[in-house]
Amino acid sequence: MLRVLLTYVLPLIAPFVIYEVWRMLAPPKYGGSGTGEADPVDRMPWPWLAAAGVVLVAITVVSLALFSDWEEGSVYEPPQLIDGDVVPGRFVKPGGN
Repeated sequence: MLRVLLTYVLPLIAPFVIYEVWRMLAPPKYGGSGTGEADPVDRMPWPWLAAAGVVLVAITVVSLALFSDWEEGSVYEPPQLIDGDVVPGRFVKPGGN
């Protein structure tokens, strides 16, 4: 569940959170309220923030695919409890270790 949260949800909502924090803290000269109160939701640039979130999710997924330690054709072996020791999850080639 944490992996899904960090891989998909966090990059998707990060632009919205960053924008709203900026709007709350920016002085009125730069478009913020400057009072610590959030501006109305209808003034948010929804399409741009959603597009930025989708781009961040895509970058995350592609970078995980490129830089993770699995090889093509390998199978994920989940963590196991063997003789009282936890063996972490890993990718193994079919028919071998």
